[in-house]
Amino acid sequence: MREDHDDLRNLAADANDSGRRARAELERRAGVAMTPSADAFKENNPKDAFGILKASLSWVSMPVVMEMAVGMAEGGYKYGGHNYRVCAPRASVYVDGAIRHIVEWWEGQDNDSDAQIEINNIAKAITSLCVLRDAMIQGNYIDDRPPPSPKGWLKSLNEKMKVLAAKNPAPVARYLAGGKRGPGRILDQA
Repeated sequence: MREDHDDLRNLAADANDSGRRARAELERRAGVAMTPSADAFKENNPKDAFGILKASLSWVSMPVVMEMAVGMAEGGYKYGGHNYRVCAPRASVYVDGAIRHIVEWWEGQDNDSDAQIEINNIAKAITSLCVLRDAMIQGNYIDDRPPPSPKGWLKSLNEKMKVLAAKNPAPVARYLAGGKRGPGRILDQA
């Protein structure tokens, strides 16, 4: 029993040492100190060695999650909570909805014009994708995507954009909302 605890302590110490090295490298590259200090964590807590290897919501923005929850509640009130786990949704409906919300936001409409409450279009796009992804995880959705495009089609277009940018090293600045001008997309000359 004592050996098991020693093994766990050693594992936790190794994890802390690795964390300190990674933190030092990040601080060096970023040129700033990160907080809180790795030294602030217990050296002898064996739970840390296991806990850091599990999926963690501490990586996720809670305001965004909670805003999505409000969007999910709106759908739940209208259609019944978790209806997408019972009635298989068509993927195209949720992809189209997410794209519409993103396009509306991109074109200057911050909030969803069809919502019963004031809620951001980006939050509604995330909500649409959450429904689709949950249905996929549950194995309960209708995959009505078209036949796939050839592999590498987007990479090919990205390569064309690099050629276009190289041929236009000083592009005209973009026009932005509010009459502002942006720097445009200029390649690093390094």
